[in-house]
Amino acid sequence: MMLQLYEKDSFQSLLRLINDAVLMGDEYSTPLEFPELTEVRAQSPMQQAFTMFANEQRIPSDYYYVHPSLPSFVEREWTQLPLDYQVTEKYWLGYPLIAWFERRNSTVRLIVEVGPLPHLERNRLLKSLEQQGIPVRALAYEEGRRYTRFY
Repeated sequence: MMLQLYEKDSFQSLLRLINDAVLMGDEYSTPLEFPELTEVRAQSPMQQAFTMFANEQRIPSDYYYVHPSLPSFVEREWTQLPLDYQVTEKYWLGYPLIAWFERRNSTVRLIVEVGPLPHLERNRLLKSLEQQGIPVRALAYEEGRRYTRFY
């Protein structure tokens, strides 16, 4: 189920747009290496499925967290935001963008969220996402907002 959501054209399109927005105008110094794959030792079905998903997608182990009910991950490009895009409080994996799977009854949803950033950097990132064709609600730009979700 997770793999189907991840590979869905609409989500891949969203990932490409977010990655393009993150990469827009930024320069990076060192290429990222692939760590060893994680073994599937999780106890819950959600943990097992997510670990298999992370292995299949070759997501580095420090870019995902196998939570029993809300497993999360970041795309490599999302970790390369400029230094002034640091989260203002403790937030998931420490990056300002996160994606996670949420199980509701018999369905699984895939959610991407912009987290708590300083107001100007947050608005800059949201504007960049909007320029890439991702709709952003006007409320997301208000000062004091901390989270914006894309389903």
